[in-house]
Amino acid sequence: MLDVHVADLLGIRQRLAELSEHRIRGVSVRCQPELAGERGITACSIPAFLPFAEDAEGPQQPIVTICEGDVRGLVTLMLLHRIVPSVPPTFGDLMSASERLIRISNCGAGGLYWAAHSMRAKECLPHVTLAGNWNASGGAAFGYYAPPGPVTVARLTRVKDSYFMHLARGEQLSIEGEVEKEMLFTFGASWPQHAVSLGVNPHDLVRAMGANHPCLTSGDHTLELTYACREIGLPIVRIDSESESRHYCDEVISYL
Repeated sequence: MLDVHVADLLGIRQRLAELSEHRIRGVSVRCQPELAGERGITACSIPAFLPFAEDAEGPQQPIVTICEGDVRGLVTLMLLHRIVPSVPPTFGDLMSASERLIRISNCGAGGLYWAAHSMRAKECLPHVTLAGNWNASGGAAFGYYAPPGPVTVARLTRVKDSYFMHLARGEQLSIEGEVEKEMLFTFGASWPQHAVSLGVNPHDLVRAMGANHPCLTSGDHTLELTYACREIGLPIVRIDSESESRHYCDEVISYL
């Protein structure tokens, strides 16, 4: 059913061209449960290729994309992209957390830039695999192992009527050896994979996380994001700090 994946991508590019006067720079795809349940295939080609700068028709305007109708995740991605326009930020499910790493791995696709930290198809596509996905009756997951390097992890979240930006400076680990074994002992081996070390107790991290889909951009841009959130009055929660995560859980949101 790869023809459906191709049709999805071409169809959304055509629709965005029709809406060009609105200068749309972010898309949230409502893939679960609607597309998977109603037609048996999710739209994984869209979050894979829409944030990328090339396709078969030539250069493209990267447009940040997220799944499952996640609006707060999309806002996070768009903010990261404004801060680091040369990198299309990505996202994923928080699959597991241990003392060594957190596994961020979306159920079908992530931006292909992250397969090789490049916007060139000839450099990224050799690192991408297509394999049957688990959450629908057809179609493929666009998988890869993200290369090592520093990353900024962020996520806009809401508790009742209050908003917070979760923020961390992390280090992507090379996915090989013991790291690979730790990450892939459960389902989702065909998905895009990010192994991120935050250097914190996983219990405190999971308690503090208020939503799925942590978002990533390359490099340490925690200072820039802190300035941006300060300008709009959005409180920062450093989830790479055990003491700050505990304070947030025990003293802030518990009294909202």
